[in-house]
Amino acid sequence: MDNTENLEIMPKTVRAILNIDNDKIISLCKVGDIPLKRNKKGLTYFTSDDVKTLQRLNDIQNKTKSIEEKQIKLKNDFKKNISSKPENKIAAPAVKNTERTPQHSYSDTVKLLKQITGTVKNIEKGIYNKFSNILEVKLEEKLGGLDEVIIDLVRSKTENETLRKQLCEKEKEIYSLKNELSGYKKLAGNIYIKSRKKNNEII
Repeated sequence: MDNTENLEIMPKTVRAILNIDNDKIISLCKVGDIPLKRNKKGLTYFTSDDVKTLQRLNDIQNKTKSIEEKQIKLKNDFKKNISSKPENKIAAPAVKNTERTPQHSYSDTVKLLKQITGTVKNIEKGIYNKFSNILEVKLEEKLGGLDEVIIDLVRSKTENETLRKQLCEKEKEIYSLKNELSGYKKLAGNIYIKSRKKNNEII
């Protein structure tokens, strides 16, 4: 077995590896259905597999964000190029012709980036939906098990109260029999005589 599987990686190290804050780590854990684990000292830790999953999810989100930013930048540049057409279009036909190529190039690039962005978003959405379904099933299983535990707890508490009452009754009976037994005095052999009760004796 690889020793790295048993490593307890602290949140501080995860922040340093992924270069993100605690809020981002919690957000990625929700997306990846990664439960927060605690060691014997009560400190939160992650396994190496957890860190790998967080790294993949973080990379996907960063790539998606980067593509969207590039898409916005290209759109802005495209608008600037359109607004910066020559004032005299008739006197400068050559300039007009040379401007068509970059405009078409930007348009094609924007379309390509839209396709890439859509694909990445679909992949991320699919991963998120998959993890959400898994989380929902696990929660239902845990809640179902919790109901059974509560029922068993109530049943055990009821049985405990019944046994406690029975024990009290037996203790009273034993105490009464001891008092009754103490009222007899042995004379000889199997011969006993009942003695008088003292004034301070409980009857």
